Amino acid sequence: MFICDYDTGHHTINRQDGIEAYSRGRTIKEKSIEIETVTLDNFLKEKTERVDVIKMDVEGAEAQVLQGAGRLLEKYRPIILSEMHSPSQDVLVGRILMQYNYAAYRLDDNAFVEDLSLGWPSPRGLWGHFVGLPSENISLIRNLKRGA
Repeated sequence: MFICDYDTGHHTINRQDGIEAYSRGRTIKEKSIEIETVTLDNFLKEKTERVDVIKMDVEGAEAQVLQGAGRLLEKYRPIILSEMHSPSQDVLVGRILMQYNYAAYRLDDNAFVEDLSLGWPSPRGLWGHFVGLPSENISLIRNLKRGA
């Protein structure tokens, strides 16, 4: 399944470069395939179960997935686990986390992200592997750090 940020339907991705090529708007006709797409919000629209965690491994499309998950982020306030792949995605994801009142903790250096508007290479920004937490649950990480 391909999660898209703005709609459902069909999109074209490059077989060789996958989502990175798609996110840069580059497709090569002879090496591309048509796929069905859906936003995370639409995929979960009819589900009645609670969503507590989003674990993403989308190779550079983290912001696109989260852009299509606004209702989910507002309603369920899930924990987000992900790895960032580029400075531009770092900044885009940071903006989305700020928009939904999330905080982030970098797992690579065991540090809270001080400024979500910054990405790599800032030591204060969002980059690498991270846990995104609704701000009201930030004590979960603080409690874990004290126990370490």
